[in-house]
Amino acid sequence: MFRKVLLPAFMVVALLAACTGDRGDSVAITESGRYTLTSSDMEREYYLQLPIGYAPDEGARPLLIALHGAGDSIEGWLDGGFQGDGLLKLARDEAVMVIPNARMKAEERRIWDPGTETDYTFFLDLLAELDERITYDGRRIFITGHSAGALMTHELGCRFGNLIRGIAPSAGSITSSMTPRCTGAVAVLQIQSDADEIVPVAVVTDTRDLWALYNGFDPDESRAGVTDECADYSPPGSAYPVQWCLHHSTEFDGHTWWTKADEAIWNFFTGLSIEDAANDPPPGGGNVKLARAFPMTLSVAVAFPEGMAKVLRAGMFLYPQGSQPPISGAPLHMLNSDVDLGDPQPGTLQSFDIPVKLPRAEALPKTYALLLAVYVEGGSHPIPTPGVDLSVVYELTINDAEQPVVIEDILYLKTI
Repeated sequence: MFRKVLLPAFMVVALLAACTGDRGDSVAITESGRYTLTSSDMEREYYLQLPIGYAPDEGARPLLIALHGAGDSIEGWLDGGFQGDGLLKLARDEAVMVIPNARMKAEERRIWDPGTETDYTFFLDLLAELDERITYDGRRIFITGHSAGALMTHELGCRFGNLIRGIAPSAGSITSSMTPRCTGAVAVLQIQSDADEIVPVAVVTDTRDLWALYNGFDPDESRAGVTDECADYSPPGSAYPVQWCLHHSTEFDGHTWWTKADEAIWNFFTGLSIEDAANDPPPGGGNVKLARAFPMTLSVAVAFPEGMAKVLRAGMFLYPQGSQPPISGAPLHMLNSDVDLGDPQPGTLQSFDIPVKLPRAEALPKTYALLLAVYVEGGSHPIPTPGVDLSVVYELTINDAEQPVVIEDILYLKTI
């Protein structure tokens, strides 16, 4: 049985204890190719590239995991795919690279699901599987992803910062920004096009600020980063830098894989110092710092319908005035993407004071279509399931970024 030789023993035990997959007798992997494992009673596939000259008894290499976007698959990271094989080529001599498939979900599209435990369990099962079958350096686990894969990359970095050394999401934001619960310490390189019409830059900047604050930096102060397009919010020599790469690509409505992404990501990851896994946040940072990013409140009364399933979480988003349900696509602004409503019961009316980040003062006063999306058991997040999840759209005028928002009307939730 093979173990990654540099992962602390207490973390190996924790990983194996958390995993639910049944792999049976593990066989050492000695060739690059496609493999499967069982996680949450489902067969999951991943592609693994071993570096040239790989030998399990010799020096352990970094592990780079790449997550595809919604509707894509392993092929997206191969020659001719959406992202292409640039990272595979860069890692070929230096690192183990793994490309897992997301589950097939609604409309026969593969998509990552950070709203349930299934994909978090799969991540732990995947690490445990690799721990059994290959050798890699547990101090250098890196994750990158695009679009929905970026969203999942952010969430994994937040939840498993005590396992992951660095993340490099492209064109995606975190969904848990309003419920600070990050663990450990992780370096972040965030890539975004200012022309992205699928995930607008205004949506993603909150996530940039979140990482800067969590890692102990000022989101208003930066220096030159890994390329000319990148800003580094950390001081020189920081073990957990946060970099923001804003490019201007317009292909695929700006939602493209940046031409410099492969090189920027590789240089960022390989330039990080080797650090032992940390359960604590970086010095000067932590979840307590995130309160600064969401200083205002929105007060609202919500009527929950009879017969609804158990509420898991909610999100509040601003769309252009006049938008009508069902609303799809990226919002103009995220007030709060991860609202804890407690355990509201069917048929009840409840009032909430929700922490939010309002649009910038220069954009106000302005009238928006406010979307309150409520995700329930049996539904999905962040893309809600029609006929299961709940929503309401309300015309809302916001006058002042420094004043609490109070909605006098009752918002009546209906099935999407």
